[in-house]
Amino acid sequence: MATRGRKGNSRVTLHSQEVNFSLDNTTVATALAGGTVFANSFRDGDVLNLRAFGDIGTVGAAPGTLTVEVLVGGTAIVTYVSATLATTLTDEPFFINADVILRSLGTAGTAVAGISVQSGEVTLDGAASQSTAQAVNTTTDTAVTLRFTWSVADALNVLDVEGLTITV
Repeated sequence: MATRGRKGNSRVTLHSQEVNFSLDNTTVATALAGGTVFANSFRDGDVLNLRAFGDIGTVGAAPGTLTVEVLVGGTAIVTYVSATLATTLTDEPFFINADVILRSLGTAGTAVAGISVQSGEVTLDGAASQSTAQAVNTTTDTAVTLRFTWSVADALNVLDVEGLTITV
């Protein structure tokens, strides 16, 4: 992890993805390639910010729901599940913003988080928070990413993430 300045208040980009990630016709939980925070480089109070954007399509008869999770060290820190999605979405743009705040460090480190999903479609929009501290081991290299899951496998359920940035 890069140095964050003398007072520790500058942001560092851990990961920036500009290639297309697609999740279509499956109910298998699938994570984007993300960033890695090196062992023992978190500080108390660090805030991980994940931002993603892309398009979603659900023109099938029963598209189901979409689950979005923030993973830190393989653990789901916060989970958002959409309402049952409309059957009329075609290339609907969306934006995801999530913050993970590290409350404590070490092998028994903890974090809390919040996530929001915004689009022009009310069945996709929403937010979730996890105010109960979740376990995060900060003494090992720690992967940070987003994971997506469709509740229904349908060839017309199409999720394309065009960009992802992770900063701390």
